[in-house]
Amino acid sequence: MKNLPLLLGLIIGLIAAATLAHTVASSVRRRRGDIAILKTLGFVRSQVRATVACQATVLILAALIVGVPAGIAIGRVT
Repeated sequence: MKNLPLLLGLIIGLIAAATLAHTVASSVRRRRGDIAILKTLGFVRSQVRATVACQATVLILAALIVGVPAGIAIGRVT
């Protein structure tokens, strides 16, 4: 029982990471046409990878900016 809050936090963190990974994968699949246009314009594989990495980074930072303060606020209230 002593480690239950830590275990619960780890499980929720893993679920959040899996959700973000799924969102990035879905976004890449949905934007397949945009990525094809970038390749047509001359992007090489590393540039496409960098574009996807940039999109993933922005998504993760936005989730952290919203999630951390909300988690702290909800944690203090409960």
